[in-house]
Amino acid sequence: MTMSWYRFLPFLALVGCATVDPDEPIFETEDLDSTELALSPPTGAYVGPSRKCLVVNGASTADGTAIVASDCIGAVNARWSPDPATGYIRGWAGKCLTGSNGRIVLSTCANLTAQKWTSSGGRLRNNLGTCASMSTSNGVPAILATCTTSAAQQIVFEPVRRLRVQAVFVSDDSGGNAPVLTAQQLQSNLARANVVYAPAHVQFVFDPATDVSMLRDTGINRLACLGTDDQHAIGRARMLAGRYEGRILLLIRRGDGSGRSCSSGPAGGDRPFVTFRNTWADDHVLAHELGHYLGLGHTFILDPNGNPYDTAAKVRTFYNANGNNPAVFDADRFEVTDTPGDVGPQLWQSVGWAKCDPARTSFAITDTFSLTPDRFNVMSYWDCPNQRLTAQQILRVRAQIELPMRRTLIDPLPAPSAARMIFGYAGHCLTDLNPTPAAGDMLVLAPCTDAGSKTWTFGAGGEIRTWNGLCVKEGPPFALRRPTLAACTGAWDQKFVRSGDGDLKTPSGLCLASDNDSRSSRGNLVLFACAPDELNKFWSYLPRPTGGVN
Repeated sequence: MTMSWYRFLPFLALVGCATVDPDEPIFETEDLDSTELALSPPTGAYVGPSRKCLVVNGASTADGTAIVASDCIGAVNARWSPDPATGYIRGWAGKCLTGSNGRIVLSTCANLTAQKWTSSGGRLRNNLGTCASMSTSNGVPAILATCTTSAAQQIVFEPVRRLRVQAVFVSDDSGGNAPVLTAQQLQSNLARANVVYAPAHVQFVFDPATDVSMLRDTGINRLACLGTDDQHAIGRARMLAGRYEGRILLLIRRGDGSGRSCSSGPAGGDRPFVTFRNTWADDHVLAHELGHYLGLGHTFILDPNGNPYDTAAKVRTFYNANGNNPAVFDADRFEVTDTPGDVGPQLWQSVGWAKCDPARTSFAITDTFSLTPDRFNVMSYWDCPNQRLTAQQILRVRAQIELPMRRTLIDPLPAPSAARMIFGYAGHCLTDLNPTPAAGDMLVLAPCTDAGSKTWTFGAGGEIRTWNGLCVKEGPPFALRRPTLAACTGAWDQKFVRSGDGDLKTPSGLCLASDNDSRSSRGNLVLFACAPDELNKFWSYLPRPTGGVN
């Protein structure tokens, strides 16, 4: 089998936009679609203590409308566009954030001193010389006060991050066993995901006219998120993710009917993509998997055999075996601490309780310990309505999308000559173990970080250059050929070709590869005969942002 399985066809579908109803009267809503991809200046929210946002009260457009503190839910009357050139902060109805007699209101932009703002030291300072101060209680008007270091004045701009999604509908090699999910239904799923992630000021953008393709690949269609998955298929999907650099790759698969969904976290692992099962029901699966892609873990645990805890007796036995420590049920406690322990809905169902029954909030495991899960958390398996994120999950999502390996989702793609990490087998990167590369150094695969020794650029002639100006050189012609670093000369043995099927080929027709097929260990970089579908010869190229993370 060769890499010619990448056969993409246009996917045509009629779609509509989903509208989200507000939960609180002070908010106004909008269609969550792709109409605001390129805004200048950027839009976002001003987030203060306890993650409250500055919001135009009642979504009124009248001059003098109070600006109040309220929960951040991503509503458009909580969106602002700071313009450093004018000092304005434009918001709802195109009007400006304005100081007025110690209050902060919305009013027509009129070049007033009270409408000029700067951000400094985490404070929002008005040109009148005072600072915005806000409450932690919903509906309380924001005020102007003498600038201090108080928590009430720690108000920062948080831009809305629009993450574009590329959907690939996967069928078997023959074209059969294709998904029945439509682009319109997928857009509905993404609209629900946007509701969940709106408090994190993250919006998933999907345009069915340009962001949908079809793929025939039986192996990818059979990916079931299990350790027994075909590693060659994972490798092909990983390379496909590299081809859609700057987007979240969403593989819509039907498979053999087993229908599982999965994703990897920001480190990429060997699955820097999302697989989505052939469903569109309001079950929050897509929002859950996008959470994994953005660094969130499960809130629940499974038993040592990987099965749900489905009786109180099993939970009690595990609890006793772990020193009666309730923390063992908190699956994501090493990432966030504000999600409680959980074992999933089977425990409720084992005694005949409806899993979303508002009267059934806790389950007594012993006389002194009860499980009280957050049944509405999107990273649980409860699938109760109105799924949500906790405050710490929101902060983690915001942090994760700023990591180097996710920056292409929110920044323009760099030029071909820009610094990149060369991403290879098992989620590892081409690396010189010498922090300051020197001639004669041999190369390995090692875990990807932002270190300079893992940073490369491609020259116009195909050279692979280090940060300090050396080039990768084809090794001498003996049985196990290993490339080394050398001074760049433009010679033929320093020119590599990036092929369309993921290979890095030398002029003599060999391929760069890892000599270790173990997914858990790094390997030495060697030159092997090129062979189709060998995962240790697949490469993709991840931009490394200059200047570090913003």
